[in-house]
Amino acid sequence: MPRRTTRKRRRAQKGGALCEEGKKYVPEENSSNIESIFEDTDTYTLGEEFASSSWYVYKAKNHEGNELPELLIKVIGPQMYMGREELKREIEMTKKASDLEIGPRLQYSRICKHDTVKYYKDKSPAPVGFLVFEIIEGAREINKSDPEEMKEATDLLKKWNDKGFHHGDTHWGNVLWGTTASSPDKPRAWLIDFGDARPKKEGEKDEKFHD
Repeated sequence: MPRRTTRKRRRAQKGGALCEEGKKYVPEENSSNIESIFEDTDTYTLGEEFASSSWYVYKAKNHEGNELPELLIKVIGPQMYMGREELKREIEMTKKASDLEIGPRLQYSRICKHDTVKYYKDKSPAPVGFLVFEIIEGAREINKSDPEEMKEATDLLKKWNDKGFHHGDTHWGNVLWGTTASSPDKPRAWLIDFGDARPKKEGEKDEKFHD
């Protein structure tokens, strides 16, 4: 998760902006509309684009007109070499981390199709994933000189491994320190970026963080 380095305003978008009909992102069949959850007011970019993902902050209000805490959107793809199964796996692993309170709470996820980028294997429309999270307020990297933060980070990764999952990208940039709307009282560690996550193989050793 990049730090908030820029606050470049984008045009205001209504709630159907995630996979809106008539745009380059086309809803998958039987996919619900994000308007059923909240009404969008504005978005702005968060840092720069990173490899296969882009990040946005989502300023929202509910249908009663009450402003909600800012949410974080991760847009995955489209890439000609990323298929639907890879995208579904990342969403599944991210949801498990959210349910286990290892990663920030996942509020909403959706898979769409891109109307111009084609998947290389069968030339079908490339999938695009949207993951909407609670934002980590004051997010920063772990202070490696603080024994409490280091222990909490390593315990978090051990919990993920003990639950039977492999993260696959355990550099220190993928564990952040901060608060969320559902955990506002005390900053804590959060494991992020589950694009390479998968179930552990039998006999596979636990992971460690690295630079």
